[in-house]
Amino acid sequence: VPFTVALRGPQTTDQWSFDTQGYTARYCAKAALSCPVMGTTCYWPKVTATADSKNVIAETNENNNALDATLPVFNFSDVSPTSWSWKYVQQIVGLGIIPPRTSSTFAPADPILRSEMALYLAATYKAIKGFDAPIVATPFTDIATLPQQEQDAIARIWGLGLTAGTSDTTFSPALTVDRAQMAVFLVKLYRLITGIEPPNVTTPFIDLTDPAYAQNWVGKLYGLKITAGISATEYGPKLLVTREQMATFISNALRAIFAALPPTPSTTPPPQPTSIPLPTATPSATPTTLPTPTPFPTAKPIPTPLPTRYVTITSPNGGETLI
Repeated sequence: VPFTVALRGPQTTDQWSFDTQGYTARYCAKAALSCPVMGTTCYWPKVTATADSKNVIAETNENNNALDATLPVFNFSDVSPTSWSWKYVQQIVGLGIIPPRTSSTFAPADPILRSEMALYLAATYKAIKGFDAPIVATPFTDIATLPQQEQDAIARIWGLGLTAGTSDTTFSPALTVDRAQMAVFLVKLYRLITGIEPPNVTTPFIDLTDPAYAQNWVGKLYGLKITAGISATEYGPKLLVTREQMATFISNALRAIFAALPPTPSTTPPPQPTSIPLPTATPSATPTTLPTPTPFPTAKPIPTPLPTRYVTITSPNGGETLI
């Protein structure tokens, strides 16, 4: 059973067993931390970080999906292990969905361009399906100067139906993504992968009137538990999505998608019955002619006994004898 991903804060090296690089947690070695056996459902405790601590990733083992794997830990100088977004950033960077800005920074507060959103959606699709979406021709005339990787990503999500562009012929790759647009992207991704149209549930948000389409898409996103809003009564549909928020949204979307998919079947083939070889035929020898048996004599019929008859003879001396 693969060890699963969760992000529950830093643990010291003497409490965990690490691989040769020292970046990936394999199992908990301290019963005092209430750590379970590998493969069981659990949430790891959060303990105080020390100077020699290593950030540990662990989670629940649910469906043998992309989240159920041990991932490396990235020590970004701008995302503290005590930050609310730390576990989501670690998870999404580890899955190769959102790359870091540099080897030591993530830039959590940076906004996201539409061209970047295309990259993240295409990478999320690949993390789920295990292969890239096909590259198809698009009607967009404003993407030809982009790096080839971004052009390909836009073509992939266009082919998947995740975007319709900003007009019939434009994608507007340099525009930033707001929270209302992000809801549309992720609900479409959920619908594409699962084949399920999520219900539009009632939300506590009072700010979904602008833009007008926000209420429908955010209602579906809220029902899938992908978002909880920016407050108890606000979603912030026109606020720009930051990189750390995007990591959180994608992580929650992955969990919702995998929860809706059937369990992954085992790849171990069932045991095949052992074939019992048939005996090899031995060439027959020349048959031996048996002598003709002597017939048994015909049995003579047994005579039918005559019935016993009793005759009375009178003897000379006057006595009677039964014969």
